Amino acid sequence: MHSFTFWKLFVTTLTVAIFALVRFLLHLQKARDFRFLVQFGIRSTATILSLEQIRPTEGQTLRPIRLGLQIHPENERNYVTEVTIYATSTQLQFFKIGSKVHVKYNPRRRKQVLIISEGNSYPIQ
Repeated sequence: MHSFTFWKLFVTTLTVAIFALVRFLLHLQKARDFRFLVQFGIRSTATILSLEQIRPTEGQTLRPIRLGLQIHPENERNYVTEVTIYATSTQLQFFKIGSKVHVKYNPRRRKQVLIISEGNSYPIQ
């Protein structure tokens, strides 16, 4: 009976450790993507096509917002993508459907977009 409890505990601990490792690696990849966009992203403008406030989790000061964007690259076809950003109530007033925003995008992975507004960079999610 003790052997079964040990193995059950071992498997549970191992599962939690693997989950934590995967989550940490995903976090590192997002940080790398963000740094890449800041340094090497191509500047462009985008039109906000849709705006959806996502319900924040308890204790969250920044509000998650899902934006539908039409990116206008120079000398290329426009394309549509969706990004999730985190903004304060004050920053939220700058985002209106139909308004233009400045962005940086990764030309190889066009879904990676960074919105740049008044010197602030909003990370992608």
